[in-house]
Amino acid sequence: MPPPTTAELLDGDPRRRVVDAIASGRWGLVLVFPWTTNRQIQTGMKIIRAAIRKQHRDALVNRHAQLVSWLEACGFDRPTIARAVFRRRSGLRRPTRAEVIRRTSEGRETQLYGEYRGLGLTHQQIQRKIYRRLRGSEALASASVRMTGQRHKKYLQRLNDDLAVPTQSEPLSHALTILFRGLPDDTDTTVRRHAGAVRDALLGAARVLLSAHRCDVPSSHQPLETALSSRWGLVPVFGWTTDPKIRASVTNVRTMMRSKPADGPPVQATGPNHFESLSNALIALVRALAGLDEAAVRRTALAARAAFLQVETS
Repeated sequence: MPPPTTAELLDGDPRRRVVDAIASGRWGLVLVFPWTTNRQIQTGMKIIRAAIRKQHRDALVNRHAQLVSWLEACGFDRPTIARAVFRRRSGLRRPTRAEVIRRTSEGRETQLYGEYRGLGLTHQQIQRKIYRRLRGSEALASASVRMTGQRHKKYLQRLNDDLAVPTQSEPLSHALTILFRGLPDDTDTTVRRHAGAVRDALLGAARVLLSAHRCDVPSSHQPLETALSSRWGLVPVFGWTTDPKIRASVTNVRTMMRSKPADGPPVQATGPNHFESLSNALIALVRALAGLDEAAVRRTALAARAAFLQVETS
């Protein structure tokens, strides 16, 4: 047998689905500050999930589709492929006429006969149609192999559409998608502009959460200063992220926000907090924007992209 033609079957990169999700906008971010409530987190999750597609089994379906394509190219028939890929032990062939008669109730056969009799068919024609309908046009295992390929093609078409025009679930993740898609080819001016959009989206999200916590927001700079000086975290939400996973991530962030130094009470951080890689990356990006060093902005943007691509594989 020749080796598979796709590298994903030989040496798949675990970051591939994260890259596809971020580049297509099929993701979102939930900000967790010390004042963020569970209701605000639930609201953010609902908004994100309403915009992105669920992908709980897509990775498995994609791998199955690639295996099917490879084995068909090697000359194997669909029942054999169904046994090898899907571990099918039944439905490998169409049932015989005798099997159909044995397992079909008299009432079901009478019902079908009545449906076809209204078409003006002869008795023999009706019988042939009934048995063809009950037997099916192909074995169930063969149908599962065929449908896997079709589902994979539809998945790729939807992905290509979203890669052309990224989905927007909420402003911060969308701004990061635009920033990451242009790296490292964009000019320094474009990188700074896109990084500025990320900063503005972060500021806007922080202001919304802070406004809900406090009736009066005295300064437009306060949310940004709070983000840079206090402990906070980000919870990424992808199509395959489950509710237990999100709850565990939120609990982890809140535990880290409450953590105390060994020799005293918790203190305000004056620099990036080395406990949560995603918020650290955005803090570093915002701080780089405050200066005039274009190379520093590009370096922090690349570092941020690396941090987000590792979020599901670390």
